Formats: sequence, structure tokens, C-alpha cells
Amino acid sequence: MVRLIIDKSMRFSNYIVTVTSLIGGGIPIYYRHLVLSFILIWAFIVSCHTKLYSSKTSEYHWTEIILDHNQEWPLWEIAASDSAVAILGDSVLFRSSDGLSWRLDTRIDRAQKLVWNGFSFYTFSPYVDRVSSNLYSWDTIATTNHPGFLFAEWFDTMFIASDDGMEIQTCLYSKDGIDWDGKYATVGHPFLGIAKRDSIYVAVGGRIMVSYDAMWWTEIKTPVEFYRLRGIAHNPYLYVAVGSYGTIMTSADAATWQKAESPTHKDLEAVAWNGEIFVAVGGDARGAVIVNSRDGKTWSKVFEHRGGMLHDVAWYKDHFIAVGNNGLIIVSYQQNN
Repeated sequence: MVRLIIDKSMRFSNYIVTVTSLIGGGIPIYYRHLVLSFILIWAFIVSCHTKLYSSKTSEYHWTEIILDHNQEWPLWEIAASDSAVAILGDSVLFRSSDGLSWRLDTRIDRAQKLVWNGFSFYTFSPYVDRVSSNLYSWDTIATTNHPGFLFAEWFDTMFIASDDGMEIQTCLYSKDGIDWDGKYATVGHPFLGIAKRDSIYVAVGGRIMVSYDAMWWTEIKTPVEFYRLRGIAHNPYLYVAVGSYGTIMTSADAATWQKAESPTHKDLEAVAWNGEIFVAVGGDARGAVIVNSRDGKTWSKVFEHRGGMLHDVAWYKDHFIAVGNNGLIIVSYQQNN
């Protein structure tokens, strides 16, 4: 009997193949080589679809969740409460209590953004906005003066959003998700992500901007050239922003920024921190990529997938959850030693 052991936290070149015994014990060496060759070819085919890499954070392993549906919707965003997590896609929403088993909850027509504000889930679009406290039933809410959002998130006492105007983007604010007010306009540089640490808001997009009240913003000039930034996260000591062509920017004070060496040239769309490590996700036409870092400065590639680009990542309970094109859901788990 031949026993094949594959350690998926390593590169293909480090796959471990162990022959424990051969039936009868007297099979010629020639046939043993044929068996081993067959096993190695099979392992190579498996590794071509999904590549996993060893790293300093290799105790986090990654697996694809296969949705029990025929259609492969593009999945754009994740939002989570303490007891439930939701994924927003094209006219579709999935919900889960554990981040592993997903249920198609309801059709959400042309929604662009999904936000949890500590009490309820909200979906925003130029057409209709909805609210739900449990992800089971949704109520339509009347809205005023917002054309649709490129970014929306809840911070402490208010929603902050950036609209998707073609020439002039406006930063909008709302206490209740119903009435919106625009306080700041900029030409050609919408906010694609905002993070808040202590009393400082940091917004990224075509530029890096900071604010102490989320009403008035100041651009941060940096001598380091960077491509458009698409997402931002922070730990108690560092901001991390990610963007096009694998760009990773870091700052301790939001005023001085440095470029970190990136392990990928693929676009990075989003970044999250779980109290222990940063994880950034993205991809390009060739497939998805996940990179991570303990300190935000030294990064490793930990996952690649040929099934589509990843658009968002979030930490929920004991898992990172990343979502993307073609119904792609990638979930992390920690190996128990």
C-alpha cells in the first residue's frame, strides 16, 4: 500500500511523499518508480490550482469555500457583527454564523456597499437603501441626496462615505444612514478606504489625506511615489495601506510614509488586521493573491488561486474571510500544534 502525505503549507518542491510499504513486498524497483511518478504528477496537478506558501505566519492556513449554488456571482464586500457575517455581491447577499457555512439570504438589487454600524446592517446604492438587524429580513429606508458610494463605513457615531461622481467626488456624512451631508469635495481623488486610530482619520485613494474630525481634510505630501491606494488598516503602532501593482505603504504617525517591499505585483484591494497579523488580498487577470505580515513591514505571499481576483477581507471570530470574483470565498484557519 502506498501512503501519500502532502503538507499544503509548503511549496510543491517540498511536498513529502512517503512509501510505507508495497503489497507483497517483492514488487520490482521499476514498478515502484512508476507508482512514485504517478503520485508526483498527481500532486503537481493539485498544486497548479492552488498554491500555498510557507512563511513566518504559516500557522494560518487557507482553504476555498465552495458555495452550494450553480451561479458564480462576483462578491465585493464583507461586513460582520459579533454573531453574523454577510457577503455582498452582484444583486445577491450571503450570510453565515460561523464564516464557513453560507446561506443565500435574499436578493439585494444593485447594492454597492455593505456596512455594520454596531446595531444593524445597511446596504447602500443610488436606487434604494436597506437596513436589517439580523440579515433575515430587510427594510427599505428613504434616503436623500446621495448618488451612490465608492466607499462607506461606520466610525463611532456616523457613517462616512465617498460618492462615485465621475469628476467631483464628495465626502458624505450621516448619523442615521438616511440624511447625508457633504462637507468636502475633491477633483478626481475619491476616498477608497478610511482608517481611524485614536483621534486621527486617514483616507486613501489617489492621495493620502488626514483629518481630526472627519469633516476637514489635509493632503499628506510624500516624497515616495505610489500607485492608487485601495485599502487601509492599522494596529496600535502602524497604518498599512495597499493598492495597485502590489503597493504597500506604512506609517507610524499618518504624516510620514514609507514603501514596504511587496511579495507581489498584483493589485491589492483590501487589508485587515486581527490583533496579530495583517492580511492583504487582491489579484489580477491571472488570479487571486493573499499576502500577510506580523509587523506590517515584512510581507510574505501565503496564497494564490487561479479562480479570480479577491476584493475584500475581514476577520470574523477565528477566521480571515476573503471574497472575490466567480463566487470565490477563501477562509483561513489556524493549525493546532
